[in-house]
Amino acid sequence: MFNVKRPQELPEQLKGKKYGHPEVVNEINKIFYRKCYLCEQLIASPEVEHFEPQAKNKNLIHTWTNLFLGCSHCNKIKSTKHTNLLDCSDTNTDVQQAIRLEPPNTLKGKVKVVDMLNCDKSNNTAKLLEDCYNLKDTGVRQIHNENMLDDIWDKFAIYMEHRNKAVSQRSTPNERKDALAAILEMADPNYEYSAFWYWQLQDDRKLLDLKKRLEDEVVG
Repeated sequence: MFNVKRPQELPEQLKGKKYGHPEVVNEINKIFYRKCYLCEQLIASPEVEHFEPQAKNKNLIHTWTNLFLGCSHCNKIKSTKHTNLLDCSDTNTDVQQAIRLEPPNTLKGKVKVVDMLNCDKSNNTAKLLEDCYNLKDTGVRQIHNENMLDDIWDKFAIYMEHRNKAVSQRSTPNERKDALAAILEMADPNYEYSAFWYWQLQDDRKLLDLKKRLEDEVVG
């Protein structure tokens, strides 16, 4: 998952109880980097998702802090049964640190989702993400899963290309610097599946040493 910064001021159209207005949707789209807040896929056809189910509380339909950007796949899985979740727009919660994500070891494998906080909200969120990434209980979800894993593997190959360039003794100092910059860009919330690349970086001693060395050079 990834954190977002939600402006406190409501879009003007939302004050008129129009959460589906193009200006409101465009604002939400920008806040969430055009990605589903759960699976982190770039969304061609976004849906405005109600973080807290609004079926029993109509006031939540137009509540600004309850409007999230989701894809239809994750939205249907979450439905109203997954509640008490980590809120990626909550400034007091680092959701990227809370949930660890790892790409599958094989093309037929599963995304590994690890609850790093071990609390009710993080546990519930981890269970939801496990379904969003790995559930294949229908034909449509099976195809979606295959396409999403292909996409993750494609981005992983790009990550590893940058990683190998950054740590290779054959690389020039500028090549290593540029490769590390590309990796840091992938780990930024603006990038697709950023949480995967964030955790790859955290596990890589060589990359972290290079990052610290370059930072020290700038300070020095």
